[in-house]
Amino acid sequence: MGEPENEFLRSLGQTLGTGDAESQLSLLSLQDALLRQTLAEAEEKQQRMGRLYRSMGILTGIWAVLLLI
Repeated sequence: MGEPENEFLRSLGQTLGTGDAESQLSLLSLQDALLRQTLAEAEEKQQRMGRLYRSMGILTGIWAVLLLI
């Protein structure tokens, strides 16, 4: 896990159980929205970086073949 995920869990642990049931539900709802946003950003980054790494692998392979010719 990265630092944003650690900070998320740290803040959740510090605030969970400090209020009444209604405030806890509100807090969990907010944390759920933040976690969903973080997940969407991570999926987008993984998709973008996956294409980059795949392209770099193909180009490296082509370069190696040309070098051997």
